Amino acid sequence: MKNFWNFTQRYAFPYKWWYFAGIVLIVATQKVVVMIIESSKNAVDAVMAEGANAGTVVPYSTEIALLALVLIMVRVLSRHFIFTPGRMIEHNIRNDYFQKLLSLSRNFFRHHETGDLVSRCSNDISHIRSVYGYVTLQIINVGAALFFGFTAMVKMDLETTLWLALPMVIFFTLIKLSISYMFRFWRLANQQVGELSSLALACYKGVSVIQGYYAEPKFIQKFEEKNQEYLRTNITVTAVRSLTFPMVKMVGGISLFIVLWVLGPKVIAKELSMGQVTAFIGYIGMVMPPLLSLGWMVNVLNRSIPAMERLDEILLAQPDNLEVRETLSLPDKQNHLKIDNLSYIYPQAEQSDLPKNTGKKKKERFALENISLEMTPGKVLGIVGETGAGKTSLIETILRLNDLRPKNIYLNKKDAAYTDIHAYQRYFSVAPQSPFLFSTTLRDNLRMALPYKDWYLPELDAKLLEYLSIAGFEINSEQLPDGLDTLVGEKGVMLSGGQRQRVALARCLLKEAPFYILDDVLSAVDHSTESLIIQNLKKLQNEKSFFIVSHRVSAVQWSDEILVLVDGKVIDRGSHQELIERAGFYREIYEYQQH
Repeated sequence: MKNFWNFTQRYAFPYKWWYFAGIVLIVATQKVVVMIIESSKNAVDAVMAEGANAGTVVPYSTEIALLALVLIMVRVLSRHFIFTPGRMIEHNIRNDYFQKLLSLSRNFFRHHETGDLVSRCSNDISHIRSVYGYVTLQIINVGAALFFGFTAMVKMDLETTLWLALPMVIFFTLIKLSISYMFRFWRLANQQVGELSSLALACYKGVSVIQGYYAEPKFIQKFEEKNQEYLRTNITVTAVRSLTFPMVKMVGGISLFIVLWVLGPKVIAKELSMGQVTAFIGYIGMVMPPLLSLGWMVNVLNRSIPAMERLDEILLAQPDNLEVRETLSLPDKQNHLKIDNLSYIYPQAEQSDLPKNTGKKKKERFALENISLEMTPGKVLGIVGETGAGKTSLIETILRLNDLRPKNIYLNKKDAAYTDIHAYQRYFSVAPQSPFLFSTTLRDNLRMALPYKDWYLPELDAKLLEYLSIAGFEINSEQLPDGLDTLVGEKGVMLSGGQRQRVALARCLLKEAPFYILDDVLSAVDHSTESLIIQNLKKLQNEKSFFIVSHRVSAVQWSDEILVLVDGKVIDRGSHQELIERAGFYREIYEYQQH
């Protein structure tokens, strides 16, 4: 319940006045129902009195009709004031959830599957919306109905009221026992639906691999196994519910039997009137509907508690960043980046594969080891090396996508590890090794690099076409008849690999930043297009600083300095001319690529 209380403080308290108004209206609703029952009782007694005629019930009928109109209004308003905060809380949780996911580091996503994260955002948040909406309404509704109903019944006949309380106490006991038993299964069901989502999403992403290896039967079997586990869990919950909840409906029948059994003799003995019997039946009808919904209400309430725990794992997670001690100004034309003895080990590389108690220590394998470099305005730095040499690891660490230790990177003489990560990353624009395009238009994929205020400027299309041209991407009316309005499909599936890379390059260049990182963005283009792009980049060299990562020597030979990486270490550095004049790895790959 501590989780529930903390969650309520964060999300429900801002809407306390909405809930207060809703509570007042729900209480008013039940009070009006009591007034209608009292009017019905008085009408029956008046009809049963001597001298009654057709006009006797007219005042009572008019009163009941007016009260019914009031009841409609207060009931509708009570739902408005309770359900609206529930929807707003759902809206706020989804926003916080999405923003939190965008702020977390890669280490977090290594331990959480995508499908499970999607499940938390959909199923778990839906349970919570129900709690702060319909369940909240029903809790107040049940409380008000029981208070007004039993108070009125006690005033009429205490003995009958005590008899009516007996089946209700038994009902509450059964509900409590069944809920205690089902709670662990609800938690398990939430976890299992997350696993199902993860497996389904993984299959969708890797469908070409599955089909290529004819692995469909294996994955279908695996999905069937997880689906059966989820089915068995829900069957258990349903079995308990099927045994318990029909008993709830029996309470209404038993209560009516008790009224007739206990009150019948009293009416015959003229100790009670027929109007009071009618009122008792009316109060049972008032109390029973909320009680019948109590089982569902407790069900949702208890499912929401594990859901809150699962959501808080995300909402309260903290990025793996150090405390912010340094303040960065907005990027300007004079920016200096210094990397000093940068080393990095991936988390999984720290785990020893040696048996325990051997007395030996596994030698650490660095992804990066003691790398130093400097970037000044207008400098072009080339980075070459074989696959797995550490090129992308270096870029990701510079961008702080990997954990950064203090005293390794300095931006404008400030320790980058102690700066705000968002302020730091404003200094960089990156075209990644595996370009990602969103399933929208070409225009939307490009303009996301620009401030939102510039998205609808009249000259925007001309600017987008200019940067596409710089990136060597010319819009062909035959291939792309819709121009910038062309839908590129999921992950840019409607474009070729080279086209996706060039769109990603154009998007990178559109962002105004001091440092541009191009991670192997020319690997899928032919040499003539590569030469054209390099010529265009040279024209921007005086304004921008570039990190050029590539397997191709031709892509980096125009750089001011080239780093040669092998196994995470810089084994050589210098200009293109200096490196080919001395024997080594760089000259070998240069000569190989020349033939």
